[in-house]
Amino acid sequence: YTTITSQTLTFAGTAGETQTFTVTPTADTKLEANETLTISQANLSATTLSVAISDGATVTITNDDAAAVTIADVSGAENGGAITVTATLDNAVQGGFTVDMSSADGTATTADSDYTAVTSQTLTFAGTAGETQTFTVTPTADTKLEANETLTISQANLLATTLSVAISDGATVTITNDDAAAVTIADVSGAENGGAITVTATLDNAAQGGFTVDVSTADGTATTVDSDYTAVTSQTLTFAGTAGETQTFTVTPTADTKLEANETLTISQANLLATTLSVAISDGATVTITNDDAAAVTIAAVSGAEDAGAITVTAMLDNAVDGAFTVDVSTADGTATLANSDYTAITSQTLTFAGTAGETQTFTVTPTADATSEGNETIQIIQSNLTGTALAVNISDVGMVTISDDDDGTAPIGYTVSFDDALIGASEVTTSKFTFAGAEVGTTYNYTVSSDGGGTN
Repeated sequence: YTTITSQTLTFAGTAGETQTFTVTPTADTKLEANETLTISQANLSATTLSVAISDGATVTITNDDAAAVTIADVSGAENGGAITVTATLDNAVQGGFTVDMSSADGTATTADSDYTAVTSQTLTFAGTAGETQTFTVTPTADTKLEANETLTISQANLLATTLSVAISDGATVTITNDDAAAVTIADVSGAENGGAITVTATLDNAAQGGFTVDVSTADGTATTVDSDYTAVTSQTLTFAGTAGETQTFTVTPTADTKLEANETLTISQANLLATTLSVAISDGATVTITNDDAAAVTIAAVSGAEDAGAITVTAMLDNAVDGAFTVDVSTADGTATLANSDYTAITSQTLTFAGTAGETQTFTVTPTADATSEGNETIQIIQSNLTGTALAVNISDVGMVTISDDDDGTAPIGYTVSFDDALIGASEVTTSKFTFAGAEVGTTYNYTVSSDGGGTN
């Protein structure tokens, strides 16, 4: 207040007369107790009468200010360590005070070990306007993908003052999730004829509350048009949300006997449901259908008479092959030889197969006709130079061609030869007649006639 010093009041002397003066308090914002000052009288003058001026008075300056402790809302990452909470005194408070801070569960709970509770932690304020005091709330670091969670801070137990400091304000502390979770799908392979192929989807970290996700197949080199596999369309996998959890589904290839390359299809994820969390479902996988079929070109054994012309040889593809291919065939000496002019060689004659199961391609081997009795002879047919495909068509089979001898070098028996003369003389050097009896009809033999008297056969 502003001091009054010897301010003079003048009375006319009338009974009940009043005179006034003012005391001016100083306005501030400090919360303080009501305060008092006293008024005293002195220096009676302008009269010789005994007017009593011993009375005094008390002037009370009543406090009209307020002060409050407010707590600012704050957030912090779950794995970011202690979160600092700030309490602020808005106006000065005479003499200072203490107040206790405590936490209470919101969506963050101590039961779920989301944070460490704060219980009646005492903050001491000196009473300065704008003064701050801090304390910390420590969240529990984990790897679980979860929603941002909250807890509340409240004040209680105002001590060390009789002043009415407002401590009703509270605050919300938000623990922000800084974890991630993803569903990954492992690449897998399985035999075409091996039945359903199991595909595994794995959740790497925990996801609060679980969720569902759909998986589907898409053609790669394996196609549904070619009946390579049965499509999977929006098959739903349900995850409880446990770290490392796996869910499985199957892709079923179509069994056949066609030799073909390993084929692939892809798996994708979509339609994340039953959660608001950002579970990553961008990962895909490749399913490889491994070929377990075989195909071979075989050459059938064949025979033909030496003098009957070209012998047709047949090469057969036992199972279907994806795509056309070519293979070369060549002859190789067996007991029939080129050196003996037994046949005409074939060198790298190309056969073209479309790839159909049971398909045949033919070529010919030509034996050399002669009149020499030499027994049946053989030629080998060799395959080589598989081209037009990367598939492992088996061309190891060796064909056998048998040239059947149709010459007879065995001397006939059971026949007689008679001449028209008992003696063949010089006059018959040009023409002599003789007759066969008992000879094999329809058979040709070559004979040599010689004389025991010498001369040319």
